[in-house]
Amino acid sequence: MCVYESIIERTITMNEKTIISLVKTGNNWVVQDNCLENYDKKPGVWIMLGKREGNKTFRCREVGQTSDIMTEIITDVGAILLLNEKTFQKKRGWIGRWKKYSDLSRKLVEIKFELVCFNEDKNERERIEYLTAQNKKVTNWQFAPGQKKRLIDKGIIIE
Repeated sequence: MCVYESIIERTITMNEKTIISLVKTGNNWVVQDNCLENYDKKPGVWIMLGKREGNKTFRCREVGQTSDIMTEIITDVGAILLLNEKTFQKKRGWIGRWKKYSDLSRKLVEIKFELVCFNEDKNERERIEYLTAQNKKVTNWQFAPGQKKRLIDKGIIIE
């Protein structure tokens, strides 16, 4: 459950749980803590944390909202594992995702996907996604098509 104390201060209390984690051994990724089956067809918001070699702390690299956490994260993990680019060309918009994640897979040595919260309402998920990206200073996040306008129209973003 997500509790928003102040939009201005952007303080967010979250119950984050690891969905799946990956550790690089040499040039190969090893899947650990795989709890993806618990997120099948579950709508919500998630974050991806990544750690570079020599760093002790994780940085938030991505945040996303979806109607099916498991399917979206399987796609992202596939890109991290450097699956064939043609796999991602079959779905509109996924080629950019493949390029972003395959680039991260070369730079990082440890990756964790964590649940921010479950939420059925897409508008609320987009709001939570945006506030989480701001709060955690996410390095690779960008607005989905039309998302920024919807958040401006609702007064969540003030330009």
